[in-house]
Amino acid sequence: MHRGCFWLIAVLLVSSLFAGCSNKEKSGATSLQSGFQKLRTKDVKGAESDFKQHVENSSSPVLALAPICAAYIETKEGRAGYEFLKQYEAKIEKMNDLDKGEYYRMLGDLAMAVKPHEVEKAVEAYDKAIKADERNPLILNNYAFALAEADRNLEKAYDMANRAVAINSAEGAFRDTLGWVYYKRGDYQNAVKELKMAVDTSVDNADLRYHLAAAYAKTGKIQDAKVELEKALALDKNHAESQALQAELQGK
Repeated sequence: MHRGCFWLIAVLLVSSLFAGCSNKEKSGATSLQSGFQKLRTKDVKGAESDFKQHVENSSSPVLALAPICAAYIETKEGRAGYEFLKQYEAKIEKMNDLDKGEYYRMLGDLAMAVKPHEVEKAVEAYDKAIKADERNPLILNNYAFALAEADRNLEKAYDMANRAVAINSAEGAFRDTLGWVYYKRGDYQNAVKELKMAVDTSVDNADLRYHLAAAYAKTGKIQDAKVELEKALALDKNHAESQALQAELQGK
């Protein structure tokens, strides 16, 4: 999902979170910001060293890992991020279920951030996450999306996507996942219905617009599909899926 400008937001958030904290925690915040900078310049090893210091100085490993996970996704370093988080698994396993759920959800998100998706690793992580916290809508949503992308166990994906929407029907990403599950099941009319709601909620997301375009194409609404693809590529000119579908629809 779209995480534009996350790096700047994360730096500001971390700065505010650690205001008034101990010197050790402030040092961790400084390391985190330094790690962000290095990751954006592709100094992955240097970033890892800074991120380790940040986690060591934090009283909550899961809280410390959250912005790190997002930074790896934002900078398209999902594989490196997965390996970084994986080293904390033994420590997280000793923590409470809510922390374990969040940790394994992040691990799954990082596996899905790798292109092409490392679906086996993602499903394994999400399965552990859902067992730890079966009511977390983000876990339900992300697990459902991973299954849909892999065209596997679509009934389970449908159930989880529905549960996520029931918890938060206003979240565009959740509507998108449910719509994409409908699409994968071949129910294109319901896919269009859900995906239109998703796009209305998150108008600046190229992935969501591509999904709606794909559903339109399956229902024969080729011109509507082309319009959505143009909007998707205006948001992300290198969006590979949109480029491929646009090429496929040329001449229709």
